[in-house]
Amino acid sequence: MKKLLLLLPAIALLGACAETEEPLPEPSAETKSVKLTTANSTLTSEALSESKQVSLDIAGKEEKYTFEFSAGCSLHSKYDEFVLKDEQYLKSVSTYKVDRLVIDYMSKKGITFDVKDASNQSVTSHESTVATEHSDADDYGAVLEYPINGTSWSLVNTNTGKAGTCLYSVTVIFEME
Repeated sequence: MKKLLLLLPAIALLGACAETEEPLPEPSAETKSVKLTTANSTLTSEALSESKQVSLDIAGKEEKYTFEFSAGCSLHSKYDEFVLKDEQYLKSVSTYKVDRLVIDYMSKKGITFDVKDASNQSVTSHESTVATEHSDADDYGAVLEYPINGTSWSLVNTNTGKAGTCLYSVTVIFEME
């Protein structure tokens, strides 16, 4: 009995320690976004002679999000649009986990681009609730969202040999640790 009485405080102390020990917090991801527009793209109306990387600031962070335009990409000479012709692309060279892309584009000729994931598989879009910046009837603005759920994506022109793909903006929504 005396042994049991001596053990009870030790057992209670161990039990109290076990109850007050807090589990390690789960790592949390912070959602951020960057928006590539004609104004911050550093492109001109002259077609690029080689691929070009463009890094955009991430609000509240020192890090940047980096895109790459392929050779041949340019700004439209008359309209506020990026132009991707032939086999041209826009892709991510950052390694953040991208949740989705929101693409505001000129839809007069339909969807003239394909969005691909890290496995080079086409990603299915859905209409976005985000309003286009070019909503006038004459601008043919439309917005699509693409669930990426990975660290790599590319947007490739599918209108080869014609006017190409015209984009107003690309917004990337991603997670930071």
